[in-house]
Amino acid sequence: MMQTDSRLDDRAFVERLYSDNKGAGGQPLLQPARPTLKWHFENRDFGMLETKTQTFFRVYFSPR
Repeated sequence: MMQTDSRLDDRAFVERLYSDNKGAGGQPLLQPARPTLKWHFENRDFGMLETKTQTFFRVYFSPR
């Protein structure tokens, strides 16, 4: 988390988050002009949530 947190302000890192991941149906993710990322738990999965589009980037997958 500490290694990634310092990179959340890096525009190139955030752009890679969007370009390296796909949305539902394999569609490309739409990146807002100024994404706002925060650390977030989704059920037991841990990752980053973009608050404007409610896009969740999973960092840690917790087996159920």
